[in-house]
Amino acid sequence: MFAALTSMEHQNVVIVEFPSGALSAAEAVQRSAPMSAKVYGFATLPNNGFLVATSDCEVLEFTPESNQYSAGVVQLGGNGCGNGKFQFGTPGGIAVDLEGNLLLVDSQAGTVLEYPPTRDSRTEPKVRGKIEPSLPRGQSQGESVPGGLQPGTPSGQSSGGTQPGMPSGKSSGLLAAGDFKPVDGGIGRACRGASANDSDEGYYELLSQATLPECQAACRNMGSCKGIDITMQTGYCQLWTRPGGISASFPSSGHVCLLYTPAESSPSTTAGRFAPENPVESTVGVTPPENRSDVGLLPRSPRRLQPSMPLVRYHVEYLPRTGGSFLLADTQKIEVLKFPNSSDNGTKASIIASDVKYLW
Repeated sequence: MFAALTSMEHQNVVIVEFPSGALSAAEAVQRSAPMSAKVYGFATLPNNGFLVATSDCEVLEFTPESNQYSAGVVQLGGNGCGNGKFQFGTPGGIAVDLEGNLLLVDSQAGTVLEYPPTRDSRTEPKVRGKIEPSLPRGQSQGESVPGGLQPGTPSGQSSGGTQPGMPSGKSSGLLAAGDFKPVDGGIGRACRGASANDSDEGYYELLSQATLPECQAACRNMGSCKGIDITMQTGYCQLWTRPGGISASFPSSGHVCLLYTPAESSPSTTAGRFAPENPVESTVGVTPPENRSDVGLLPRSPRRLQPSMPLVRYHVEYLPRTGGSFLLADTQKIEVLKFPNSSDNGTKASIIASDVKYLW
């Protein structure tokens, strides 16, 4: 059995293999070097090698002899993300059948692509189906960074760029709400203590699957909160309680660091619930926290994450002995679609399961 081990920010991913009969993580064998890109798809090969689809719009191949020093070889992609020739957008799930054909979900374009057994970065795929376009959880296409700030840009300077995962529209104003101030520009900065290298898990409580408004509301109602560090793509919200507060930051893509300075009149609170300062604005595009069962403070020990939606919406799998039929799981609509072996760009898939309680 294979598994991908990663940090909370889904960075420095390593692939490990658990031998048959393994009883503990100590028996796992590392099969890849750490990868800076996020892993959005994974498929094993008959020879015990494996393929990994990454956020760099590449499919990497690892041989059966791969180990902790193996970086993988680019099998598909490597030409940048996009919809041009020999390109694909943000990948979702991948799958390989017994003949070696490869399915890849282009989540950004909303297509399921199939590559032949003999393929490389210049191989043109066949479109096997159309689906609803969807980017990984928290990532937004073409959204403007509030204030035009690029990661690490000091407050008050504007570079006019964008960064995936940053809020836009009406909710973007919450980034610099009256009681929250960006630290060193806020965007692309991870909060730190006394210096840029001062970081400790004891400095904060962790909130899972939180939006920016929910993270801010939790800080307001905590009492001892000094500020927040939220990872936009994953929804992990650090509620900083360090007595000395947040005095520095460190460059880190995807993070937003905000210092909390309570207003003289505190917002009203409800025991056990978050009370956003402005319920109308804070609920734009999000589910009100009081109606969500997946938001809550995590225990200090052990530090576990509550169950959350996968980073990638779609997962795909070939059906054996069907000549190319495949299943596609939609974790957002909670349904499983079946595509026939003759499916193409215009094929309408059939729903074979829906309203499943858990779909991964």
